[in-house]
This record gives sequence, C-alpha cells and structure tokens, in this order.
Amino acid sequence: MTSLFRSRPAPASTKSLDREREPEPVSPSRPGGAGLMDLPPEIHLLISKELIYPDALSLKHTSRYFYSLIYTGVSLKSSHAEAS
Repeated sequence: MTSLFRSRPAPASTKSLDREREPEPVSPSRPGGAGLMDLPPEIHLLISKELIYPDALSLKHTSRYFYSLIYTGVSLKSSHAEAS
C-alpha cells in the first residue's frame, strides 16, 4: 500500500532551523522599518481601546505621550489635592 504522505528526513540540527525562522529585528535606521511611534495618533488610540486593563496601564506608563493619550478609567489622587 502506498502512503499519501511522503516522509521527510529529520533535520540535522534544530538550532539552525530556529535561527532561520527568527525574524530579523527592525532597527530605527533600517529603511522601511516602521515602528509603533510612526503610526498616527488615531491608530494609537484605536489600539489602546482594544487592550485589556493591565496592558493598557502598562502601555500608559511607557511614555508621557501614552500617559496623556490612554484613559484607564482610574484617576489617581495627588498629594497636593489632599492638602487643600
């Protein structure tokens, strides 16, 4: 009986295959290598609205830009407001 599937020989080294599958890291100086900050603010806002709370909070605390952009529904009390 003939098999419908051809068996493949086992790879000599899985480490070499893993290296071949790893994507090349994108560096800011690489032409065509767009990053998150290259996207327009409208897209940042849409992405942030799809995040679950812990992820939105983490992104919010990565930069001043995202801190002002992302609303997590929790406003923290400042110590200056309590003194008034």
